[in-house]
Amino acid sequence: MKNSEELYFTRGLEVLVIEAFNGEIYVNIADKIYHTRRLEIHELHSNTFDEVVEKKKERCPYIPPQSHPWKLASFRRYLNKQNKKLEDYDRASA
Repeated sequence: MKNSEELYFTRGLEVLVIEAFNGEIYVNIADKIYHTRRLEIHELHSNTFDEVVEKKKERCPYIPPQSHPWKLASFRRYLNKQNKKLEDYDRASA
């Protein structure tokens, strides 16, 4: 901080961090030494500077009805793997 003026640098800048014997932390950027301070409150997103993040609406997956032609073909393949017939399933569910 030069003359108690706050300076902010961009992320990814190459710096040399120096910790003094008294515990204070200094930063060397382009052969200039800057004193650092701890932020009291830090928010991840700023309403002033950051764009508003739109929350995506959760969608329920569409499950076609049993009468749908693709659904019936898929169900018949399943029953064939189980060595059952559609008529046996209809009698058991009725």
